[in-house]
Amino acid sequence: MHNYYVFAITKLDRNVVGILRQLYTTVAINLGVFGLGAVIAWTSPGLASLSKDFNLSSVSIAWITSIVNIGGLISCLSAGFVMDKLGRKLSALFATIPTLLGWLVLIFSKNVWMLYISRFILGYAASFYGVVGPVLVGEIAEPKIRGVLSNMYGIFLTSGMLCSYVVGSFVDWQMLSIISAIIPVVQFFMLIFTSESPRHLLHRGKYEKAAECLAWYRGVTRLEDVETEIKAIPAANVSKSDGNLSLRKLSIFQRNNAMPLVLCVALVFIEQLSGFAVIVSYTADIFKSAGHTANGNTLAIIFGGFQLLARALSCLLIDKAGRRPLLLMGEVGMTVSLGILGTYFYFFEKLNTVLISSWVPVICLVVYICMFSVGIGPISTTVMGEILPQEIRGVGSALCTAALRGSAFTITFAFEGVKDQVGSYGVFWIFAGVCAIGLITIYFWIPETKGKSFEDIKSLFLDV
Repeated sequence: MHNYYVFAITKLDRNVVGILRQLYTTVAINLGVFGLGAVIAWTSPGLASLSKDFNLSSVSIAWITSIVNIGGLISCLSAGFVMDKLGRKLSALFATIPTLLGWLVLIFSKNVWMLYISRFILGYAASFYGVVGPVLVGEIAEPKIRGVLSNMYGIFLTSGMLCSYVVGSFVDWQMLSIISAIIPVVQFFMLIFTSESPRHLLHRGKYEKAAECLAWYRGVTRLEDVETEIKAIPAANVSKSDGNLSLRKLSIFQRNNAMPLVLCVALVFIEQLSGFAVIVSYTADIFKSAGHTANGNTLAIIFGGFQLLARALSCLLIDKAGRRPLLLMGEVGMTVSLGILGTYFYFFEKLNTVLISSWVPVICLVVYICMFSVGIGPISTTVMGEILPQEIRGVGSALCTAALRGSAFTITFAFEGVKDQVGSYGVFWIFAGVCAIGLITIYFWIPETKGKSFEDIKSLFLDV
């Protein structure tokens, strides 16, 4: 009996150690995502003081806001190949260097062109974690906690945004940039103490090293303890074609690989074309244009706080409720809230009438961001890390994140021009229409992946 209790306690300790190591790595890689959130939301509090120092035109503001996504687009197109060649850990370490460089260029900017360059560099470097983060976390996490750990991407992204909102309401753009530059430094030292993805190493034919890394992530010291799990990872002939670009391109067009890739790209298009990038970049300005008398930055902080709470709720629910129910609920809520918001702006802009109360746009945007943050915001990333097959995961993740950055650039750059043509109400009605299309797409084509292994998920697409 005594030996039984010792064995049980030892096994429990191993499980705890393994989970803590997976959690630590998730936090370390997602510090880059925290930085990405800070980069994206930087314009909301920063533009007011920046415009005073540089006398910015509306075109300059549009470029400063959107050029981040051009850098992100280029980053995403190369990130998949880089992390397949260098590995998940090493490529993430290298990405901290240009991130720090981007903040330094921004801090010491003397003209608008330095602002453009710094924002481009930040978009390039920080967006790298939008590719490598979900892939690494998805590959190291045990199935029972994979949903929670994958969903922390959204928690860190939102926390980075909220940090910019809060800090930026007290300091000017330059001090906000100085504080933000601390993030890549901390991340660099945290990443040093992580381990490489076992699946990536196995994919490269390094079986012994893969077993050692998997044992580290499972909290065990004997390689025999992970033998069953590592043998369940299909790796036959993978290492021979891993560096072969032509074979990798061909594998993308295989039917059982193409379908999950198309679904992932569709999800990120729906995510961004629902207006998320515009709303988080222009939060304070949207509240002001709605005729609300409260301080725009204060409302942006409230907005960011609700966003963070909703992301945390999604993290708790994702492995209990499943992916599909949260996605469907989120799309319904976003469609309704944006539809009402568009109606409010129609009365305000066309009829010069406040519909019910000036708090209507605040409530609508809070409902929108909560539904986004419970649903498609975090879960599109989770699904991407789950349904993309191993042989195209690096390239597929890069293509998906490139689609995300490309669509984010399009709507943030075009927002002011489109608003001038169709009014704010027209813009928000367009976003509501995209959400309605997303609801239909998710209902008919996105499968449930809760609790399934990568091999079980892959089997869902074998007969497609």
